[in-house]
Amino acid sequence: MTLSERDNRLEYMVSNKVSIVSVCSAINTTPARTEAEVRMDAISPIVWGALLLIPSALIVMAAAAGPGTIMHEAVQLAFRPFCHQAPDRLLTLFGNTLVVCARCTGFYAGIGTVGVIAAIAAKAGMRWHVPKAAFILIAPMAIDGAANLLGIWTTCELLRAATGLAAAVAVAAALLEARNETIRE
Repeated sequence: MTLSERDNRLEYMVSNKVSIVSVCSAINTTPARTEAEVRMDAISPIVWGALLLIPSALIVMAAAAGPGTIMHEAVQLAFRPFCHQAPDRLLTLFGNTLVVCARCTGFYAGIGTVGVIAAIAAKAGMRWHVPKAAFILIAPMAIDGAANLLGIWTTCELLRAATGLAAAVAVAAALLEARNETIRE
């Protein structure tokens, strides 16, 4: 298509109130992004990484503070709706018990780790696509959790933490993929 043909087509589309998407595709460009959108793209991975790291940071800070402290009690109360906090399933750190069970510890550690890695990768300009098969990583946690609940078997804390970690990788990756999809639109 010559330049004058493209200009004529563009003029026709504008005069007939054709959508901006059609106009942009006709001239083979994308709509200009505002400065705020560009700036948000740069900040957003860091914000997402920090948000995904907060639960892990709170758990570690509560363990460092120790039982009986305001920090420990507040974090334990905050996580109570999300974790059974059974005393026989709690891990220790700094000589103190954590405020969440082994499986939740693995889960929050996985969420935080993926958040940090994603923030670093996004800052380096890398984008990723999470395959739908990633959700298979949730299966070990679901199977092990159900088997423990039904009394079929009992697993050690390390295995519980590992299944939580695997599930977290799938969930965090899906959250970050959804964030990427939002940015693409």
